[in-house]
Formats: sequence, structure tokens, C-alpha cells
Amino acid sequence: ELPLYQDIPADTAVLVIAGPQEAISAAELGKINYYLQHGGSALILARSFDVNLQSMTATSTAANLNLMLNEWGVKVDRALTYDLKSNENVTLRGRSVNYILPYPLWLRALASPHNNVLGNLKAVILPWASPLELIKYKLKQDTKVIPLLTTSKYAGKIGPAALDISPQRHWPSD
Repeated sequence: ELPLYQDIPADTAVLVIAGPQEAISAAELGKINYYLQHGGSALILARSFDVNLQSMTATSTAANLNLMLNEWGVKVDRALTYDLKSNENVTLRGRSVNYILPYPLWLRALASPHNNVLGNLKAVILPWASPLELIKYKLKQDTKVIPLLTTSKYAGKIGPAALDISPQRHWPSD
């Protein structure tokens, strides 16, 4: 008889959880956790904020993946990361002219120099990304952490309340 949570197929190479906006049920979190505890691999794109482009604000989602991720030693911070130097430009439409501005919330995340997972990839654009923290005391002793992407030294974070994400806002430089 199969254990209660063993209903993710055994031949699943990678379980992809792509930015859920709603809370995941305790039973579903249990299934995911069981899969991971038994050697499964996952790409988890946790989503902490909903972005409203009309009002240029971001508000917290009801997503609860952090409950499970915290047990594995990873915390998705309820904040948004900005980078004052390594970012993309956005176009703002004016009445008679368009303005192109750097947008610190669209990170140009740089490939970490000490990984060989990304191959020749030098950078990835991450719009409205949240910072990750390791909870070191929860990591298993033999856990090897390999950072894949990083910000520049000019990065910071804003949050956790409802956020002004306008490109024209003041960005803290500390």
C-alpha cells in the first residue's frame, strides 16, 4: 500500500511549482514535502507579491509555500529586491514623448562566478523578485548550497507592506 502522500509519480524528474498566488492546502504541501524528502527535485518559484500595473503597487499574496520552504532552510522574504546598478530600463509614456528610465525592481541578476550550472549564461532578468535567505540551523549538515544568481553590491530591499513600485519613486541607496 502506498504511503499517504506518495501520489507524485516516481518518474517525475523535476516538480515545477510556478508562482502560486493562492494558499496551497496542507495535504498538497504534505505531498510536495514527501516527494522532496524521498529524493525528489523541485524548481519552486515562490510568489510573495501581486503586482498591479494600473496603480503601480505590489501587495502580499496569500501564498504559503514559505511554510514548507522554511522547514528546508530557505526563506522567501516578504520584500522586493531592487538593484541600483544592475537592472533593466522601462519606457514611460508621456503625453507627447516617451521616457526611458532605469527600473531597479527589474533586476539583472548576475550569474554567480562559482557555479557551473548556468553554463555561458551571464545574467537573467527578474522582475519584482523577492530576496532569499538561508536558515542555516535548519539545513542538513551535508547540504551544499550553490548560489546561481546574485545582485550587485548596489542592491537592497523594500517591503513588506503594500509597496509603491513606480519607476519614479525614491530608491534608498543604503
